[in-house]
Amino acid sequence: MSASRTVAAPDGAAADRWEVLLATPADVGDFGLHQDVEVAAATFRRRLAETLGPERAAEVGPEAEHQFRQARAGLVGAPLVWSGFVLVGTAAAAGVDRPEQPAAGSDGEPAGDAVGADAVLISLSVGVQEFAPPPASVPVDAQTLLSRALTVQHGPDARIHLVTYGDVAGVATVRAVEHDVAGTSLGAVEFAPDSPPAHYLLVEIALLFPDAGAIATVTAATPNGAALDEAALLAGSIAHTVRLRSADATGAEAAVRAVLPDGRTLPDGVTVLGRSPHAPGSVRVDRAVTVPDPAVSRTHALLHLAAGRARVTDLGSTNGTTVRRAGGQTVHAAPGTELEVAAGDEIRLAEYVIRIVSAR
Repeated sequence: MSASRTVAAPDGAAADRWEVLLATPADVGDFGLHQDVEVAAATFRRRLAETLGPERAAEVGPEAEHQFRQARAGLVGAPLVWSGFVLVGTAAAAGVDRPEQPAAGSDGEPAGDAVGADAVLISLSVGVQEFAPPPASVPVDAQTLLSRALTVQHGPDARIHLVTYGDVAGVATVRAVEHDVAGTSLGAVEFAPDSPPAHYLLVEIALLFPDAGAIATVTAATPNGAALDEAALLAGSIAHTVRLRSADATGAEAAVRAVLPDGRTLPDGVTVLGRSPHAPGSVRVDRAVTVPDPAVSRTHALLHLAAGRARVTDLGSTNGTTVRRAGGQTVHAAPGTELEVAAGDEIRLAEYVIRIVSAR
């Protein structure tokens, strides 16, 4: 999985307690949870047409949009760090055998349990919750304790495995869930009073961060069992990148500064960078840095330094903004999305490199 961006800190009260960093799939779509549902659905329809082509999108569009709305409805109001979806564009890509799908009934009940063999929707999300590690007197480690608790919670039908990503221990669960949709509606889809429940398969990877007193859970959900392997791969790829720490620890540990190629250090505030930079829209900037490179856009990116932290935002530049992590991973900044950078990272605007170094 290639990574496209890193998101930081959940909204709400949890933001005062934890900071979460993670890389997301390059082709991920946005559920638009902060938008009106009709605006989000219109964006989804455009993405579907781009993925499948207009003709095929017109054929599977109603069922695809139904699955999008249903997945989105389950995420609205949830305490999530991040959410998105991946639309697997072909049956072969998802490992899906193309079954014959019955036509939708006159009562509006959707036909079949998948978006359609050409458009398998996998929803993704990451949440964080408090976790109290077992006391030293308890003869079991946190990973085993969590595994036992999930076994009791989800029952014998759930498949539960101990996993490790680098130095982060966790527990992976694969289970089936159902949602009662009888008598409800999702956009243009009306469910009959006797409609059967909607079924989903979930892959949940709970990652333990005992020093921060938290669990970060990566979830991938699909209504199509043949796409379960793809969902598991996506969940594991995201879980491998998750980092979490207490918010009160970030000030001392994450204090960084930005060093330009000529050796100058940027002060705190918002810096706009580009070939002929100017403040974008209503954004207030403190300074402008000119980058004399024809491959750099006129107004290319923003760099925000505050409280020892650094975040870069690509402003829809032609050639993009990338971050080379200290560990060698390259992350492409999604336009308009803040990307957290840490000591040892490098921000690259074409051949122009800004180093992020420790302030200590």
